[in-house]
Amino acid sequence: MAIAFVAAGAHAVNNTTTTLTLVAPALSVGDIMIAVTYVASGLQVTTPPAGWTSVVEVDVSANVRASVFWKRAEAGDSGASFDFTKPVD
Repeated sequence: MAIAFVAAGAHAVNNTTTTLTLVAPALSVGDIMIAVTYVASGLQVTTPPAGWTSVVEVDVSANVRASVFWKRAEAGDSGASFDFTKPVD
């Protein structure tokens, strides 16, 4: 079976708290969700919500870290909100 792009969720920005809430687009059970976070306030580790798996964390510069996570969609994930966190604001 070929891999096919299904949808993209909205770009989320949060400069004032330790939580970044991402909302999943419309999807089907079994689809693979991918989330990318970009932390520009030091090399903080982003913690995904339960059920998400870290793929890679890359220090882009001395103060910026990018992280990639994935999750296989389950019933109820379509349109659901997922909170990714970092230690400090």
